[in-house]
Amino acid sequence: MPETEKGGCAMFILFEGIDGGGKTTLAKMLASELKAKYVVNPPSIFRIGELRSFMDEEASLRVRFLYYLMGNVFVSDQIKSIRDSHIIICDRYIDSTLAIHKILGLEIKDEFLGSFLIEKPDISFFLFTSNEPERKERIENRGKKTKYDTIKEDSFFRQKYIDYFQEKGGYIFIDTSNEEPEQSLNRIMQEISL
Repeated sequence: MPETEKGGCAMFILFEGIDGGGKTTLAKMLASELKAKYVVNPPSIFRIGELRSFMDEEASLRVRFLYYLMGNVFVSDQIKSIRDSHIIICDRYIDSTLAIHKILGLEIKDEFLGSFLIEKPDISFFLFTSNEPERKERIENRGKKTKYDTIKEDSFFRQKYIDYFQEKGGYIFIDTSNEEPEQSLNRIMQEISL
C-alpha cells in the first residue's frame, strides 16, 4: 500500500497531461484503488448551462483565463476543506491553465497567482502518449470538440505544452503508449510508493 500521508494531511496527487494521454481515466482508476476523493478542474459547478461552452468558444483569451483561474481557486479551497480526511486525486490544476494561456500569448505573472492557491500537490504526474494514432483514437471517442480542442490538436502546440511541463519541473512523466490502463496504473502506484 502506498504511503498516503504527508505531514499529517492525506496525500494530494495531481494528474496533468496532453489530451488523449489517459489522464482522466487513470486519475479515476487511482482514486478508486486508493478510495480517494476525485476532484476535477474546472469543477462541475463551473460547467453549468452554457458557461463553459461560451468560455471555450467565444470569450476572449483573458476572460477565459480568469474563468479557469477561478476554477483553480475553487478547487484549491475544496481540497483544503477535505484534505485532512481524504486522499485527493486532482485532474488538472493551475499549471495546465497557465501553460495553455501562455502558449496562446497571454502574459501572466506567476508570482501574482501564489496567494490564490492554498493547496500544493505532494506528487504530480504528466501523462502522455508518444503513439499519435492511439492518442487520436482516444480523442475521437470523446465526441464534440471546442475551438480550443482544435487548437490543442496542433502538433506545435502539443510540443510547446509538453515543453512547458518539462521546464516547470516536479512532474513524473508517464508514457501510456501501447499499454492497458491497468499497466499504467501499476507504474503510477510504484511511483507513489517511493
